[in-house]
Amino acid sequence: MLSINGQDVLLGVKVGGTWSVLSGTWIIPAFTLGGALDANSQNLTSVNLISGVAGFTMYSTVDDTSLAWRGGTNTLGSGARLVIFGKDHAQTGRFDLITPNAAGDGDVTRLIVSGKAAIAVASWVNVAHTGLKLSGLLDVAGQFVTILEPLLVLVLLMNLESML
Repeated sequence: MLSINGQDVLLGVKVGGTWSVLSGTWIIPAFTLGGALDANSQNLTSVNLISGVAGFTMYSTVDDTSLAWRGGTNTLGSGARLVIFGKDHAQTGRFDLITPNAAGDGDVTRLIVSGKAAIAVASWVNVAHTGLKLSGLLDVAGQFVTILEPLLVLVLLMNLESML
């Protein structure tokens, strides 16, 4: 029997694991919960991987510099993934959006948003935009825009001429 604060919590139950008297910690082997886990408003620390029954994965890097959520098991091509980089990572404050490749056996980075900058840079990679509607002027910052539709070029030139 195990009593905590005068209440019996384990009656006739065998438990395993290692108790450390110095640190006051109990290291228990893998176990299955019979109900919800209530942490009593305490932190859950030193977690490397959380895998859900519904097919999601949440994990952090060993050095705690990034966190990722994946909409599937933690294998290539299993689902979209969002990676958030912390301040101690080489990619400070950046986040990436990654989706499975066409074959479903690998991952492809689709969006990278930089961090630790006055103006973040969003890099769309391996993405085709459809129905893009701008709410303001398009500033190409001195870069060239190639228009592949000849009729559209004519309409643009006519509009430009009428503005002059």
